Amino acid sequence: FVGSVRCVLETATSPVHNEKYWLNKAKEIESLGAKSLAIKDMAGLLRPNVCYELVKKLKKNLKIPLYLHTHSTTGLSDATNLKAYEAGVDNIDTSISSFSNLYAHTATESFISMIYDNDENPYDMNLLTEISDHFHNVRQNYTEYEGSMRGVDINMLINQVPGGMLSILEKQLVDLNIELRLKDLIDEIPRIREDVGYVPLVTPSSQIVGAQALMNVLDGERYKTLNKEFVDLVNGKY
Repeated sequence: FVGSVRCVLETATSPVHNEKYWLNKAKEIESLGAKSLAIKDMAGLLRPNVCYELVKKLKKNLKIPLYLHTHSTTGLSDATNLKAYEAGVDNIDTSISSFSNLYAHTATESFISMIYDNDENPYDMNLLTEISDHFHNVRQNYTEYEGSMRGVDINMLINQVPGGMLSILEKQLVDLNIELRLKDLIDEIPRIREDVGYVPLVTPSSQIVGAQALMNVLDGERYKTLNKEFVDLVNGKY
């Protein structure tokens, strides 16, 4: 199976998450038989220099391949991916340029251009351009599902809401015709996360916390309505 470190150092700033915790967790995952380890920075919160130090220490202490998955929400991903590459990470997730940045990942073509000179680039940039153009056209079929984000959202460094979670919640608010409540919803999510012991906001906990935050905002009263999944989360069933 693939072991996944679901939050990262700076990603989970809390009384229970620090570098020692993640290094110990990584060794524990490897000892269980994991064939690889993924650092999942779900909201683009991993800072470049922190990433460099974390990757260096993980590579020193692990024998399995190390992956990095970070989002562009806060504008840090390009630099963070480059520092991870310099620190010796084995794999980095990127997106073809027409589907990149914002809630997604660093553009594949951009990252390739960061690490290779033109005369040593093993990738066919013309072919990548064709792929990007194709998906640029495909993307037009899904505009109704696009979030309102048009640039970097620095608030995510504070609220720590994952990009995928944010776009889904925003679509729900639009469907309910209350999209103006988005800020209230984003502000409520970290409050709930603190209430339940700083749970990492990654599937399924992100959806559970997001659904509870939506109910709190709609009710105008915190925890007036509780969904079963949230109760199970608090009771430690996930």
